[in-house]
Amino acid sequence: MNLRRFDCPPSGEASRSHLKAKLTAAVCAVLCLCLQPPIFADHFPPSDIAIGKAEHLLGGISIHNDTVASVMVRMGQPDKFEESTSRDYPLGSGERRYEWNRDGIRLRMGTEFYTDKKAMTLVESPPIVVDIWGQHGGGKLGITGSGLSIGDGLAKVKKLYGDRSQTDPHSVTIQWKDETTLSIDFSNDGHITHMQLFASQE
Repeated sequence: MNLRRFDCPPSGEASRSHLKAKLTAAVCAVLCLCLQPPIFADHFPPSDIAIGKAEHLLGGISIHNDTVASVMVRMGQPDKFEESTSRDYPLGSGERRYEWNRDGIRLRMGTEFYTDKKAMTLVESPPIVVDIWGQHGGGKLGITGSGLSIGDGLAKVKKLYGDRSQTDPHSVTIQWKDETTLSIDFSNDGHITHMQLFASQE
C-alpha cells in the first residue's frame, strides 16, 4: 500500500449525487480492503435494527450533508492528512483521512476518491466515516446529533437509541434501516471513549 502524508490536503470533491454511480463501482475494492473495522459490520437481522430516526451526525460532521470543504470551513486545516492507494485498487482511486485534535477530542473523517479520466480530475466523496476519541465531553466535537457524548454510559445509549443493537462487554453497535451504523466503545469503568459513524454506501 502507498500511504502519503500532507500538511495541507489537496483540493477536489464532488457531491454525493454525482458520485453515486461512478464512485461505488470504482472504489468498491478500496472500501473492502482498506477502511478499518468495525465499519463493515454484517447486515443486522430485522430484530436488531434500531427503531426511530437514524443518526447522521457525529463530531459536528454530517455524513449526508457535509463536504470536505464545508468541514474545513468550520474546523480549519487538519492536523494530520493521509492518502492511501494500492495496486489492488482501481487505478487513480483510494481513500483519505483527515484528523483534528480540539478540546480534548481527536476527530477523524474518512473519504474515498477516484480519478475521472475524461476530465483528468480527482473526484472526492463526502464524508463516509467519522470517528471521535476522548475521555470526557468536548462540546460539539464529542457528541452525536442526538446528544450522546464521550464520557456517557450505556444507560444514555439506550435512552437515546433504544435496546436494539449488537453488544459485547466493551462495545455497542447500532444499525438503522438505512444501514447507517454507529459503533460505540467503552472504557473498563463503563464510559464512552470512542464512537464511529459509518454511512452506508449501498
